Amino acid sequence: MQSKVLIITIGGHEIGMGHVMRCLSLANLLRKDKIGVSFCLKNGYDSEECLSTVSNKIKSEGFNVRYLEDKIDKIFDEEMPDVLFIDFPHHVSRSEYGDNAKKRGIANIAFDDMLLNGETADVVINPSLVITKQPRVNSQSFYTGGEYTVINGSFRDISSHLRSIRKDVKNILITMGGSDPTMQTEKILNSLLITHYSELINIDVVIGIAYKEKSEVRSQKSEACPERSRRDRIHKDVKNMAELMAKADMAFVAGGITLYEAASTGLPVIVIAQDKYQEMAAKEFQKRGFGKYLGFFSDVTNDMVSESFKELLNDYDRRKKMSNTGRRLVDGKGVYRVAEIIKMQVARYKMQEKNLRLAT
Repeated sequence: MQSKVLIITIGGHEIGMGHVMRCLSLANLLRKDKIGVSFCLKNGYDSEECLSTVSNKIKSEGFNVRYLEDKIDKIFDEEMPDVLFIDFPHHVSRSEYGDNAKKRGIANIAFDDMLLNGETADVVINPSLVITKQPRVNSQSFYTGGEYTVINGSFRDISSHLRSIRKDVKNILITMGGSDPTMQTEKILNSLLITHYSELINIDVVIGIAYKEKSEVRSQKSEACPERSRRDRIHKDVKNMAELMAKADMAFVAGGITLYEAASTGLPVIVIAQDKYQEMAAKEFQKRGFGKYLGFFSDVTNDMVSESFKELLNDYDRRKKMSNTGRRLVDGKGVYRVAEIIKMQVARYKMQEKNLRLAT
């Protein structure tokens, strides 16, 4: 019988898409190793339409999706997983699912950025730079640090090539995650276009699948100037983020997965945090020498955006140091490391199953 992993995760406009996207990266890699993967989505934060959009994204990559509105017992009975992999934000409880898996002898992995919800897990993985201390729980295995950050495998190829930092900045990338719940994208775009550098730069804007106002992302200057419109490109639900980052000279990002992606490619960034965890991540990266943290979204003004842009654009040495530091902090291989941990747990489950059969 084929080995199977059940991934329980969450995504949408309010939560963002980072959890879903990194789980998809893992699922695609596990599938290459002939391990079956199914998804189970938790709702309660967004509309049915948004949940459907998230579900369709997962289905489009060839994975089955069900919802946690079903009883967890029923889900386990029907899915019969070897490993349960839970990836929730730190404020969403996962104990009900972990406890049930433990009773059934199913290996349970908690992917936990804040180390607050891994009490019942066999394995706890903290894929961030923010918290690296050993958790208080007695987990069998514990992994922590940026080397376990899961980003798409396409970033590994980009990360392996040394980025050339140009003195003359030409290409700017704006990517505020899969949903941009605080609507920073348009503010950043228009703030850049009021600088006197606007006629010298090209801007790529990435809009994720859970972004509410796709049709309204526009620049005021582009509407008045056809030449500007030809140089501002809006990309929706991109498949080639690694390529866009490789082409860019600078970027504006939020403090989620996109920040780690940028670091892995050595892309100098200005960061605007959209929640408290992103704020912690952005500050930690800046402390270690990567990224310029502009502030929490509600405190960031248009003038702050344009001034910080001009400062970093004109600071070639800082951009060069930032690029080298980012590549050291995140090497882009975390998805492979986490996949190996999952496969180890699959093998352990199969061995337990074999021993039980032999004992009877």
